[in-house]
Amino acid sequence: MAGLTGRCGPTLMLLRKLHWYPSSAWLSLSNSIPAVGVSPRILLHHQRRAMRFFLKPHAMMSQVSPSMCLTAKDWSLLCRELSCTSPVEFLCQLDEHSLQTCSPNDTASYIIQLGHCQMQSLMKTFPWLEGSYHTAYLQLNLSDKLEEVSQHVQDHDRFLELRRCLGQVYKECDDEYLAYSLLMLLYLGVPPQDTLIHKLLFELRSRIENMNIQTLSILSRVCKAMPQLDTITVSKSIHRLKELLQEDRQWTCDEVDYLLITATKHTRYLTFSGITDQVARILTDYVHKDDYLCEPKRIGNVVSALRKLSGHISDYSCDFLEIAVQIQVASLRHMDKLSFRDLDNICDYLHYYQSIIAPSDFQLKCEEHIMHLLENASTVRELSNLLRALNVLSSNHVLAAVESKICEKLDDVDLYLMSRIAKSFTTISPDRFSSKTMKKFQQLIAERADYMTGYWTGMQQLIGLFYKQPFLDEDVKDRFVSALMRYLKHVDYRWSETSTVLQVLVTISDYPGLPDPIFESILLGVHRWATPEVYHLINRINRAGHKLVPKFMSQVKELLIVLYSRLLELVPGVKSLYYLTPLVNKSIGSHRNQYDVDPVVLEKIMDRILFLSSDHITEYSLGRITNILLRLQYFSPILLDSMTRSALNLKTFTVKQTALALLNLLQKVGYRPVDCSDFISMMMECYDQFSQEKQYADMVCVLSYLSSLQYFPLKELKDVFSIDFLESFDKEIQGPFQHIHKNKLMTLNRNCVLECPELDVPWFHDDYCRQKYGKFFFASQQHKCQHKKWSKQLPTLNVKPALDKVLGGVEFYSVNSPSPYYYILDFECILDEKGCPVPVHLRQIKSTWQRVAILLLDPSLYCLHSRRLAGAIQIQLRHLEILGYKTVVIPHFEWNSMGLADFDAQCDYIHDKIFK
Repeated sequence: MAGLTGRCGPTLMLLRKLHWYPSSAWLSLSNSIPAVGVSPRILLHHQRRAMRFFLKPHAMMSQVSPSMCLTAKDWSLLCRELSCTSPVEFLCQLDEHSLQTCSPNDTASYIIQLGHCQMQSLMKTFPWLEGSYHTAYLQLNLSDKLEEVSQHVQDHDRFLELRRCLGQVYKECDDEYLAYSLLMLLYLGVPPQDTLIHKLLFELRSRIENMNIQTLSILSRVCKAMPQLDTITVSKSIHRLKELLQEDRQWTCDEVDYLLITATKHTRYLTFSGITDQVARILTDYVHKDDYLCEPKRIGNVVSALRKLSGHISDYSCDFLEIAVQIQVASLRHMDKLSFRDLDNICDYLHYYQSIIAPSDFQLKCEEHIMHLLENASTVRELSNLLRALNVLSSNHVLAAVESKICEKLDDVDLYLMSRIAKSFTTISPDRFSSKTMKKFQQLIAERADYMTGYWTGMQQLIGLFYKQPFLDEDVKDRFVSALMRYLKHVDYRWSETSTVLQVLVTISDYPGLPDPIFESILLGVHRWATPEVYHLINRINRAGHKLVPKFMSQVKELLIVLYSRLLELVPGVKSLYYLTPLVNKSIGSHRNQYDVDPVVLEKIMDRILFLSSDHITEYSLGRITNILLRLQYFSPILLDSMTRSALNLKTFTVKQTALALLNLLQKVGYRPVDCSDFISMMMECYDQFSQEKQYADMVCVLSYLSSLQYFPLKELKDVFSIDFLESFDKEIQGPFQHIHKNKLMTLNRNCVLECPELDVPWFHDDYCRQKYGKFFFASQQHKCQHKKWSKQLPTLNVKPALDKVLGGVEFYSVNSPSPYYYILDFECILDEKGCPVPVHLRQIKSTWQRVAILLLDPSLYCLHSRRLAGAIQIQLRHLEILGYKTVVIPHFEWNSMGLADFDAQCDYIHDKIFK
């Protein structure tokens, strides 16, 4: 081993001299040392991580030749020479290549010996370890097929052989091994379009229906790694997850852990599905059990999951305060076993509940434990995990101890840790740090300014540090800005770089002291970069534009216009609804009034949506298209029929809210699709699921929309209008949006009373409607007209002069007149038996007289860019006829036509409408 160390000496000295070398130096170094053999994942996708891992003394490991075939014992000896005494310290000295230089069996046996739970926690600290772990996992379980793999081939050849073996035996693997194998390939840099990836994915997709929660958690990580490629697998996974949640079963503690992993990976797909609420209820039940929060690692995992799911959980489904109390109790119980990272997460989470939870005992225990951990802390990474906790605990003597440790090891700080330390400096008052630490960190920034610009994620924190804290010298700022400008000139603005550059733009927009050339360089670079995926970029620039100094506001607006026009030119070539639908959101989101949307642009976008939807619509795309059409109130019978068929063909129609949104769209445009009966049957299945889950508001929503399409299921309606159901409904809808749910119940009640009299449902919304529409709106049989100004504004169609002449004066018609069941009529007049107008203020109205409802139809009452009435107006006209009214509609396109340009033509038009 001494000889080995001697051979590594020159390279070790070289690496120490090039401790902060740029990417070009790293590439030349790797080319000059063939034994380095970095894995494809680092070479192709994570060069920044490579810079992090090859800067420590363990770089000598990369000099070990694969032909040496070191055993686990050899690695232990080498580890001992580097003064490592624990598995964590041992892994600190390794990288992916170092593990690959072992023979497959030795690597697998050593890694698996660490235990699954310990490995899971270690992989969070050492992301590169996941690939080696899953490789070893596969090697152990497919050992009979891997015996042919030579232990003396190069790493790349071994990887290809492993890949070939996997392609031969993947059908014999069980679900868990197969999911791990797919995840391994993705982590090792195999592109998602690879043939083997598709084979494994297809095989996994066929097995989802019988997967357990552990395998689903692995598959969720696969879907997270390739979200744009496979929304079908996501949909099936969510459906299976929902089936598991609906089972009447007792979850084990490990299964709850896997459930949290699955939910956090699928968060963006679960927002409106109710699954996150179910997960929160399960978690609330289990945090009270003594055997659940008995492991320190599990406490940290629960906190991490809660922080990711907190924005997607309803307040009534999860008692966050009670969970915080249980976490605090468990943390106090296992304080001596908590790691730096766990302590950091727990302190940050409990910080939100400090005003409610008495923190004295907890803070005291944390400070004692931190001081104990500092005695054994060997790396800056461990110390950096405490910085956020220190900001919460605000303990000066502990901060001083951590600061002293960090100051001793600042020479070994990499780019990632530098950004973390910078972030802590921006959140913790600088006067709590000594001048010695500030000076040393300042020197570190000045020395490495030329190379830190390759690590964009850390740039946000460093820029914030420069312009929020006053301790940095001007020459340090100047060196940093110069390095940043040099990098911006050569950046090629790929998607990954552009997103992080724009995050930097958002960050620096809060600090107007940053020199103007940086703004100009970023804006110029983004100007060159326009593809369908750029909607992410547009949104970020738009958000930054509200913060930028006035000088750059006009530049950002011009940039938005240029990018938007370029993207519209690319619409006909977009091949995925995933990229097209957010672009449509941007198109209509820039208009305050959707009727100002350019019809040419709208037609181009809708034609492309129709073309793409004719082939296949995933559930995720269906939801996005539905939301777009709802916002636009757009009517296309071909597209609606296609969407309905896709909804029926989706066997894994898991997100009921998407089905509900599609039903809402159909009733909003007043359209019954070709497959209406089958779609209604599917919606009744959704209703049954809502009923089993006791989601009363959604049950009312389904029946309200169906009644608008003239479908009245008698049994379900009788259940909904029962006293017990209405009491449960009132309890559920308490909150800021209860008026929306009450209005749907009112609509359902009105539809049933007027169109389904055999149901014999009473009208019980008088009080609600009086409160909603004002004190002048009453539903009496006399229909007295109050000549007062109503809150409803008349459409911009000036018909009053013509009405005065045709009817004989203002006393023969009323404005904003109320009808039974609370419809507001723009104008109302009354005709006697001879067809002559009658003054509307008369107390006695004969039953033989004819009431005439005059409705002015402006563009908002039609579907967008069409002459089809919106569904709500169709229903109103239908109901007015049932109530005995003669309805007179005055469309805006007729009243504003050239034929009615003069007053006499308008009077003749009104006369014909009322008296014929």
